[in-house]
Amino acid sequence: MARPRMDLSAFVGKLLDLTEHYRVLALLSKGQSVTHVSDQLSPLSQEGQLPPDGCELARANRVYSPGVTRILSLCLAVLLIPLSAGAADKMTKETFISGGQTRTYYLLSPVSAKKTAPAPLLVLLHGSGRDGRSLLEKWEPLAKKEGIILVGPDASTSAGWRVPDDGPEFVHDLIEMLADQLDVDRRRVYVFGHSAGAGHALVMALLESEYLAAVAVHAGAMHESAFQLIERAPRKTPIGMWVGTNDALFPLKVVRATRDALKEGGFSPELTEISGHTHWYYDRAADINKRVWAFLRTHALPAEPKYQRYPWAR
Repeated sequence: MARPRMDLSAFVGKLLDLTEHYRVLALLSKGQSVTHVSDQLSPLSQEGQLPPDGCELARANRVYSPGVTRILSLCLAVLLIPLSAGAADKMTKETFISGGQTRTYYLLSPVSAKKTAPAPLLVLLHGSGRDGRSLLEKWEPLAKKEGIILVGPDASTSAGWRVPDDGPEFVHDLIEMLADQLDVDRRRVYVFGHSAGAGHALVMALLESEYLAAVAVHAGAMHESAFQLIERAPRKTPIGMWVGTNDALFPLKVVRATRDALKEGGFSPELTEISGHTHWYYDRAADINKRVWAFLRTHALPAEPKYQRYPWAR
Protein backbone atom coordinates (compact mmCIF):
# COMPACT_ATOMS: atom_id res chain seq x y z
CA MET A 1 0.00 0.00 0.00
CA ALA A 2 1.36 3.41 -0.93
CA ARG A 3 2.17 5.73 1.92
CA PRO A 4 -0.09 8.75 2.30
CA ARG A 5 1.48 11.87 0.84
CA MET A 6 1.71 15.26 2.48
CA ASP A 7 2.50 18.71 1.15
CA LEU A 8 5.99 19.42 2.53
CA SER A 9 5.60 23.21 2.52
CA ALA A 10 2.52 22.89 4.66
CA PHE A 11 4.35 20.51 6.95
CA VAL A 12 7.29 22.86 7.54
CA GLY A 13 4.88 25.72 8.00
CA LYS A 14 3.27 23.82 10.83
CA LEU A 15 6.67 23.21 12.40
CA LEU A 16 6.95 26.95 12.91
CA ASP A 17 3.98 26.83 15.24
CA LEU A 18 5.59 27.24 18.68
CA THR A 19 3.00 24.97 20.27
CA GLU A 20 4.09 22.03 18.12
CA HIS A 21 7.72 22.27 17.07
CA TYR A 22 9.29 20.81 20.22
CA ARG A 23 7.10 17.72 20.07
CA VAL A 24 7.90 17.27 16.39
CA LEU A 25 11.61 17.60 17.00
CA ALA A 26 11.47 14.96 19.71
CA LEU A 27 9.73 12.51 17.37
CA LEU A 28 12.13 13.21 14.52
CA SER A 29 15.09 12.65 16.80
CA LYS A 30 13.77 9.12 17.46
CA GLY A 31 14.00 8.30 13.74
CA GLN A 32 10.26 8.11 13.14
CA SER A 33 9.03 8.86 9.66
CA VAL A 34 7.29 12.08 8.90
CA THR A 35 4.12 10.22 8.05
CA HIS A 36 4.17 8.92 11.63
CA VAL A 37 4.74 12.41 12.94
CA SER A 38 1.91 13.78 10.85
CA ASP A 39 -0.54 11.45 12.54
CA GLN A 40 0.11 13.28 15.81
CA LEU A 41 -0.27 16.82 14.49
CA SER A 42 -3.37 18.94 14.15
CA PRO A 43 -4.48 19.97 10.61
CA LEU A 44 -1.60 21.61 8.77
CA SER A 45 -1.37 25.18 7.63
CA GLN A 46 -1.49 25.72 3.87
CA GLU A 47 0.69 28.81 3.98
CA GLY A 48 4.07 27.42 5.11
CA GLN A 49 7.07 27.99 2.87
CA LEU A 50 10.26 26.01 2.71
CA PRO A 51 13.62 27.68 3.15
CA PRO A 52 16.09 27.42 0.21
CA ASP A 53 19.14 25.21 -0.28
CA GLY A 54 19.17 21.83 1.46
CA CYS A 55 15.46 21.85 2.21
CA GLU A 56 14.74 21.97 -1.53
CA LEU A 57 15.96 18.36 -1.65
CA ALA A 58 13.15 17.38 0.62
CA ARG A 59 10.63 19.32 -1.46
CA ALA A 60 11.27 17.01 -4.42
CA ASN A 61 10.43 13.91 -2.35
CA ARG A 62 6.75 13.36 -1.94
CA VAL A 63 7.07 10.22 0.20
CA TYR A 64 8.94 10.86 3.46
CA SER A 65 11.43 8.09 4.02
CA PRO A 66 13.76 7.97 7.04
CA GLY A 67 16.47 9.54 4.86
CA VAL A 68 14.27 12.47 4.00
CA THR A 69 13.26 12.67 7.64
CA ARG A 70 16.89 13.32 8.49
CA ILE A 71 16.95 16.14 5.96
CA LEU A 72 13.80 17.54 7.52
CA SER A 73 15.45 17.36 10.92
CA LEU A 74 18.31 19.50 9.64
CA CYS A 75 15.84 21.96 8.12
CA LEU A 76 13.99 22.12 11.42
CA ALA A 77 17.21 22.78 13.33
CA VAL A 78 17.95 25.73 11.06
CA LEU A 79 14.45 27.06 11.51
CA LEU A 80 14.70 26.82 15.28
CA ILE A 81 17.98 28.76 15.58
CA PRO A 82 16.25 32.17 15.80
CA LEU A 83 13.68 30.72 18.18
CA SER A 84 16.43 29.48 20.51
CA ALA A 85 18.15 32.85 20.34
CA GLY A 86 14.93 34.56 21.32
CA ALA A 87 14.50 32.27 24.31
CA ALA A 88 18.07 32.98 25.44
CA ASP A 89 17.37 36.71 25.33
CA LYS A 90 14.84 36.51 28.15
CA MET A 91 15.23 37.07 31.87
CA THR A 92 15.08 33.89 33.93
CA LYS A 93 14.60 33.19 37.64
CA GLU A 94 17.21 30.81 39.04
CA THR A 95 18.42 29.37 42.34
CA PHE A 96 21.77 28.16 43.64
CA ILE A 97 23.33 27.12 46.94
CA SER A 98 25.53 29.55 48.86
CA GLY A 99 26.55 29.12 52.47
CA GLY A 100 24.29 26.07 52.71
CA GLN A 101 21.23 28.14 51.78
CA THR A 102 19.16 28.15 48.62
CA ARG A 103 19.35 31.62 47.15
CA THR A 104 17.36 33.17 44.32
CA TYR A 105 18.60 35.39 41.53
CA TYR A 106 17.37 36.74 38.21
CA LEU A 107 19.59 36.43 35.16
CA LEU A 108 19.79 37.99 31.72
CA SER A 109 22.51 36.84 29.34
CA PRO A 110 21.55 38.64 26.13
CA VAL A 111 22.51 37.45 22.67
CA SER A 112 24.46 40.69 22.23
CA ALA A 113 26.75 39.65 25.11
CA LYS A 114 27.73 36.50 23.25
CA LYS A 115 28.65 38.51 20.16
CA THR A 116 31.16 40.61 22.10
CA ALA A 117 32.32 37.92 24.54
CA PRO A 118 33.90 37.93 27.00
CA ALA A 119 31.16 40.19 28.29
CA PRO A 120 30.96 42.47 31.32
CA LEU A 121 28.89 41.28 34.27
CA LEU A 122 26.77 43.69 36.30
CA VAL A 123 25.48 42.62 39.72
CA LEU A 124 22.31 44.51 40.70
CA LEU A 125 21.45 44.99 44.39
CA HIS A 126 17.82 45.95 44.93
CA GLY A 127 16.19 48.19 47.52
CA SER A 128 14.31 47.09 50.64
CA GLY A 129 11.05 45.26 50.06
CA ARG A 130 11.91 44.38 46.48
CA ASP A 131 13.73 41.63 44.60
CA GLY A 132 16.37 41.25 41.93
CA ARG A 133 13.81 41.40 39.17
CA SER A 134 12.88 44.99 40.06
CA LEU A 135 16.29 46.29 38.96
CA LEU A 136 17.00 43.81 36.20
CA GLU A 137 13.82 44.81 34.34
CA LYS A 138 14.96 48.41 34.31
CA TRP A 139 18.43 47.50 33.04
CA GLU A 140 17.27 44.99 30.43
CA PRO A 141 16.97 47.35 27.40
CA LEU A 142 20.43 48.84 27.94
CA ALA A 143 21.97 45.42 28.62
CA LYS A 144 20.68 44.06 25.31
CA LYS A 145 22.00 47.10 23.48
CA GLU A 146 25.43 47.11 25.14
CA GLY A 147 25.99 43.38 25.59
CA ILE A 148 25.97 43.29 29.40
CA ILE A 149 25.24 40.16 31.42
CA LEU A 150 22.91 41.08 34.28
CA VAL A 151 22.32 39.25 37.55
CA GLY A 152 19.93 40.48 40.21
CA PRO A 153 20.12 38.41 43.41
CA ASP A 154 17.52 38.56 46.16
CA ALA A 155 18.68 39.70 49.59
CA SER A 156 18.42 37.15 52.38
CA THR A 157 15.60 39.19 53.93
CA SER A 158 13.10 41.64 52.48
CA ALA A 159 14.33 44.25 54.98
CA GLY A 160 17.58 44.64 53.04
CA TRP A 161 21.15 43.46 52.71
CA ARG A 162 23.28 42.22 55.59
CA VAL A 163 26.92 41.35 56.16
CA PRO A 164 27.89 38.51 56.25
CA ASP A 165 24.63 36.85 55.11
CA ASP A 166 24.62 38.71 51.79
CA GLY A 167 28.30 39.13 51.15
CA PRO A 168 31.04 39.21 50.49
CA GLU A 169 30.95 35.38 50.26
CA PHE A 170 27.46 35.32 48.76
CA VAL A 171 28.36 37.85 46.07
CA HIS A 172 31.59 35.96 45.37
CA ASP A 173 29.78 32.61 45.10
CA LEU A 174 27.27 34.09 42.66
CA ILE A 175 29.90 35.71 40.45
CA GLU A 176 32.11 32.61 40.38
CA MET A 177 29.18 30.37 39.46
CA LEU A 178 28.20 32.63 36.56
CA ALA A 179 31.81 32.95 35.41
CA ASP A 180 31.96 29.16 35.16
CA GLN A 181 28.76 29.03 33.11
CA LEU A 182 29.08 32.12 30.91
CA ASP A 183 31.83 33.89 29.01
CA VAL A 184 32.42 36.68 31.54
CA ASP A 185 35.20 39.23 31.36
CA ARG A 186 36.64 38.72 34.84
CA ARG A 187 38.24 42.15 34.87
CA ARG A 188 34.91 43.85 34.16
CA VAL A 189 32.61 42.71 36.95
CA TYR A 190 30.60 45.61 38.36
CA VAL A 191 28.03 46.25 41.06
CA PHE A 192 25.11 48.69 41.00
CA GLY A 193 22.91 49.22 44.04
CA HIS A 194 19.81 51.25 44.77
CA SER A 195 18.78 52.48 48.23
CA ALA A 196 19.56 49.66 50.70
CA GLY A 197 21.36 47.91 47.87
CA ALA A 198 23.48 51.03 47.42
CA GLY A 199 24.80 50.88 50.96
CA HIS A 200 25.66 47.22 50.53
CA ALA A 201 27.35 47.89 47.19
CA LEU A 202 29.57 50.52 48.79
CA VAL A 203 30.62 48.11 51.53
CA MET A 204 31.42 45.47 48.88
CA ALA A 205 33.55 48.07 47.06
CA LEU A 206 35.69 48.37 50.20
CA LEU A 207 35.82 44.72 51.21
CA GLU A 208 36.52 43.43 47.68
CA SER A 209 38.42 46.26 46.04
CA GLU A 210 40.66 43.87 44.07
CA TYR A 211 37.77 41.67 42.98
CA LEU A 212 35.22 44.19 41.68
CA ALA A 213 36.19 46.51 38.83
CA ALA A 214 33.92 49.41 39.86
CA VAL A 215 30.77 50.18 41.83
CA ALA A 216 27.92 52.63 41.23
CA VAL A 217 25.01 53.52 43.49
CA HIS A 218 21.79 55.48 43.41
CA ALA A 219 20.02 56.95 46.42
CA GLY A 220 22.19 55.43 49.11
CA ALA A 221 25.14 55.91 51.42
CA MET A 222 27.27 54.07 53.96
CA HIS A 223 26.53 54.09 57.65
CA GLU A 224 29.24 55.86 59.60
CA SER A 225 30.18 52.60 61.30
CA ALA A 226 31.42 51.35 57.90
CA PHE A 227 33.81 54.27 57.40
CA GLN A 228 36.53 52.32 59.24
CA LEU A 229 36.66 49.92 56.28
CA ILE A 230 37.84 52.64 53.91
CA GLU A 231 41.48 52.64 54.98
CA ARG A 232 41.66 48.85 54.79
CA ALA A 233 40.90 48.61 51.07
CA PRO A 234 44.12 47.77 49.18
CA ARG A 235 42.75 49.24 45.94
CA LYS A 236 40.82 52.47 45.54
CA THR A 237 37.75 51.07 43.80
CA PRO A 238 36.20 53.50 41.29
CA ILE A 239 32.88 54.60 42.78
CA GLY A 240 30.09 56.56 41.13
CA MET A 241 27.23 58.00 43.20
CA TRP A 242 23.89 59.46 42.11
CA VAL A 243 21.37 61.10 44.42
CA GLY A 244 18.36 63.36 44.07
CA THR A 245 18.45 66.77 45.71
CA ASN A 246 14.98 66.01 47.11
CA ASP A 247 15.72 62.53 48.43
CA ALA A 248 14.06 62.34 51.85
CA LEU A 249 15.49 58.92 52.75
CA PHE A 250 19.11 59.69 51.91
CA PRO A 251 19.46 63.49 52.14
CA LEU A 252 22.35 65.24 50.45
CA LYS A 253 24.09 65.76 53.79
CA VAL A 254 24.27 62.01 54.39
CA VAL A 255 25.39 61.14 50.88
CA ARG A 256 28.00 63.90 50.87
CA ALA A 257 29.36 62.57 54.16
CA THR A 258 30.01 59.21 52.50
CA ARG A 259 31.68 60.92 49.56
CA ASP A 260 33.87 63.02 51.85
CA ALA A 261 34.90 60.01 53.94
CA LEU A 262 35.91 58.16 50.79
CA LYS A 263 37.94 61.13 49.59
CA GLU A 264 39.74 61.37 52.91
CA GLY A 265 40.65 57.72 52.52
CA GLY A 266 42.25 58.27 49.14
CA PHE A 267 39.32 57.30 46.93
CA SER A 268 38.04 59.48 44.09
CA PRO A 269 34.25 59.05 44.22
CA GLU A 270 32.19 60.87 41.61
CA LEU A 271 28.97 62.28 43.03
CA THR A 272 26.15 63.49 40.76
CA GLU A 273 23.34 65.42 42.41
CA ILE A 274 20.17 65.31 40.30
CA SER A 275 18.20 68.51 40.71
CA GLY A 276 14.61 68.02 41.87
CA HIS A 277 14.95 64.24 41.87
CA THR A 278 13.62 62.21 44.80
CA HIS A 279 14.43 58.75 46.11
CA TRP A 280 12.26 57.13 43.41
CA TYR A 281 14.54 55.44 40.91
CA TYR A 282 12.12 53.60 38.66
CA ASP A 283 10.61 56.47 36.66
CA ARG A 284 14.05 57.80 35.75
CA ALA A 285 15.83 54.47 35.52
CA ALA A 286 16.55 54.64 31.79
CA ASP A 287 18.42 57.93 32.09
CA ILE A 288 20.18 56.99 35.34
CA ASN A 289 21.27 53.63 33.96
CA LYS A 290 22.82 55.25 30.89
CA ARG A 291 24.84 57.57 33.12
CA VAL A 292 25.84 54.73 35.41
CA TRP A 293 26.97 52.52 32.55
CA ALA A 294 28.93 55.38 30.97
CA PHE A 295 30.86 55.53 34.26
CA LEU A 296 31.29 51.81 34.88
CA ARG A 297 32.34 50.80 31.38
CA THR A 298 35.46 52.95 31.54
CA HIS A 299 36.91 50.90 34.41
CA ALA A 300 38.52 47.48 34.55
CA LEU A 301 40.73 45.66 37.01
CA PRO A 302 44.43 46.17 36.28
CA ALA A 303 45.10 42.48 36.96
CA GLU A 304 43.19 39.23 37.39
CA PRO A 305 40.57 39.47 40.16
CA LYS A 306 41.77 38.73 43.67
CA TYR A 307 39.11 37.76 46.18
CA GLN A 308 39.72 38.64 49.83
CA ARG A 309 38.42 36.02 52.27
CA TYR A 310 37.41 36.97 55.79
CA PRO A 311 37.22 34.56 58.74
CA TRP A 312 33.83 35.95 59.75
CA ALA A 313 32.33 35.59 56.29
CA ARG A 314 30.69 32.24 57.00
